[in-house]
Amino acid sequence: MRNVVVVCVVSLVACKSLDESVVEQEVTTCVTFQRGTRGPVADAYIKKNALHKNYGSLSVLKVSDKEQSLLSFDLASIPQQAVISRATLKLYVNGNHGDGTIRVHRALAPWAENGVTDASFQQQFSSEVSAAFRVESNTALKNVDLTNLVRNWVSGAKPNRGLVLRPGPDHQPSCRHDDDDDDDPTIFVSSEGNHSNKRPALEVCYTVPVDHCASDPCDHGTCSNNASGYTCQCDPGYDGTDCDHDVDDCASAPCQNGGVCSDTTSGYTCGCPAGFTGANCELDIDDCVAQPCANGGVCT
Repeated sequence: MRNVVVVCVVSLVACKSLDESVVEQEVTTCVTFQRGTRGPVADAYIKKNALHKNYGSLSVLKVSDKEQSLLSFDLASIPQQAVISRATLKLYVNGNHGDGTIRVHRALAPWAENGVTDASFQQQFSSEVSAAFRVESNTALKNVDLTNLVRNWVSGAKPNRGLVLRPGPDHQPSCRHDDDDDDDPTIFVSSEGNHSNKRPALEVCYTVPVDHCASDPCDHGTCSNNASGYTCQCDPGYDGTDCDHDVDDCASAPCQNGGVCSDTTSGYTCGCPAGFTGANCELDIDDCVAQPCANGGVCT
């Protein structure tokens, strides 16, 4: 299966000025993770009546009353800030569709394809069911929606240790006393399958938000990116959409008692006349504090 890249315009955001003809476009990208195409990918099945046996090198994956399958897709190439729109697990049935529902769980512990066993894995999976499906045909491609699970993996909300395919409660155990295996397992092609297009695959479609702050649009402020554009937190003394307007802080005549106002980048300053002080020349200086009058004179 080849990488599929779908490009479409999701939204158009106008640039800083109306006379600029360039617009920023947000695109959707779809990639397929599959051994031989994009990876790494690992898979194996484990068996509860063969506790210490590894089945990671076989060309099949099994799910039955006694068997579970593990799959792992390395999604490190997807940007963490990506918005996942769709994630689909693709499994090809290999000659036997089984007799019951299959549940998908999130694995809670790391495991290795060529070393994992039922005893080593110790049933370390989340009790939450990420997806559930049935297979109705012995030779068919089955698509399973894993969008929410992949969103958690890519964002880092949940660690990506792969997933576990387990039998649902309607999977029937063996009815033959001389056979330790399930009578009717569901069998899928594994990543060791000869036909690469039938190997397990995970198709993920995502968009990466446009960085509207890349052009540094805020002249005198800090830019904050958002889905539809940007906002500017202006430095003191500036306002406007792009913090490009120098505020006249003297417009309100803040200086009292004849003080002269001077506009600055961080506000204003007042030049006070003799006898007054303070940020706004609001304080009358007491010139008698130093008792300047001698020989019994009274200072006013």
